[in-house]
Amino acid sequence: GTSKMKPFLFFRSFPVLRREIVSLPEDSYETVKITFGLPTNQRLGVDIGKGERIKVKGPKGKPKSYSPTSDPTVSGSFDLTVKVYSDRDGTSKYLGGLNVGDTARISGPWPVFKFMQHYNPAANVGMIIFGVGITEGLPVAQEELARGAKVLMLWANRGRQEVLPWYQDQLTALEEQYPGQFTLKHIFSRRGENGSSTCQQELSNVLSGRVTADVLPTVFPFIAAGQTGKDRFLCVGTKPMMRDAWAMLATYGYDRTAHSLIRKRSPREWLQWK
Repeated sequence: GTSKMKPFLFFRSFPVLRREIVSLPEDSYETVKITFGLPTNQRLGVDIGKGERIKVKGPKGKPKSYSPTSDPTVSGSFDLTVKVYSDRDGTSKYLGGLNVGDTARISGPWPVFKFMQHYNPAANVGMIIFGVGITEGLPVAQEELARGAKVLMLWANRGRQEVLPWYQDQLTALEEQYPGQFTLKHIFSRRGENGSSTCQQELSNVLSGRVTADVLPTVFPFIAAGQTGKDRFLCVGTKPMMRDAWAMLATYGYDRTAHSLIRKRSPREWLQWK
């Protein structure tokens, strides 16, 4: 049988077993899937659907959080899918430079204690996902759908080439498994040379342009109902992207503290946790 790894709060070395390019860069950044080895018959056991993550410590700067992208029940290995910002000195560049046989220092799962995170479910779940943030958004969507929530997802990318095929396949399968309960819309900020996205023939429910406050009601019809108590949102992307998304949602009465599906608790809330 297999066993769940005990939480490893200190950074430990994990070997790279495989490295695969899952998105060609073209005029954007490369996305790679890195498979790390685990001790025999042990599984990572990170509850991705509740927002748990691991942290990777690069040669410089603060450790960065990532959501594992492999099945948490699989033993012997786990995957991280990373967009490699090769022109910036950071953890993603460090991970992108790893080869088979190299090791990376990793700890987790985080948050360490349940009182550090707040899960706040509701009937409607809206997801605003930027780029490779789909690695965190997909498992949360799967868990919320299984719980019975209605899930609407807006996945924002610069173009069709940045839509990771494996994730698109998983999302299409969710639409087929949960008809009327799960809806996916893409939005591409970059247009083709002919003035329209060349990807719209390949994908349904495609919007053009950037994510703006005006776009949100067209993606999340429940916004117009004004019953914010029944709605929760998950925004996944860089910190500026998430901040901007929540500022847009605030114009419709959605407060980040009250309406986040998953969020960190403040130290004051830790003391009140039961």
